[in-house]
Amino acid sequence: MEHRKLSEIAVIHSGLVLGRKEADVTTEKVYSYKQLNLRSVSEVGSIRVDILDKFLSAERLSEQFITRENDIVMRLFAPLCPVLITMDYSELVVPSQFAIVRIKEHVVLPEFLWLYLSQKSVLTEISAAEGSHIIRSIKISTLSDTRIPMVPLKKQERITSFAMAHRNRKTLYLNLLHQYDVQADVIIKGAIGGQLQ
Repeated sequence: MEHRKLSEIAVIHSGLVLGRKEADVTTEKVYSYKQLNLRSVSEVGSIRVDILDKFLSAERLSEQFITRENDIVMRLFAPLCPVLITMDYSELVVPSQFAIVRIKEHVVLPEFLWLYLSQKSVLTEISAAEGSHIIRSIKISTLSDTRIPMVPLKKQERITSFAMAHRNRKTLYLNLLHQYDVQADVIIKGAIGGQLQ
């Protein structure tokens, strides 16, 4: 099967160094954005909206650093956690701790590329390319050199359809488990306080 470097099918760059654009008390016009942070990206490849940061900029930011639908955002620090940006998560500022991957050729579906980059074997390969299995960070050049299989588009559609359905089920199960944890905490606290509910 043919493989191509990620840099051949996508534009890859790091996020914004926030300190260079941050507004201060002397700034006359301020632009407000929601911003990704390391905590807001989960290891299962989703974004926690409840812990996004607010970023006040001294100027309008370049679209290069703002998420758009079908981007893949990936932490440059372990755990690497690639995230596929959907319409719900567009318009977020991406800080320099992340890489932004934007597909430039229609030879790969965004969902398929996200799924491929999310595989443990691929993440291990990226880590190993940095010379260590215990990495602190990866370079954009390492990510750019990652080889992507050129699976036919129809097959990509079938694979991603299955994978996205699995992801949705997993998210529902995790949300349900979280609700059970909250409910159990309330019951235990009530029991300790003598008021079993």
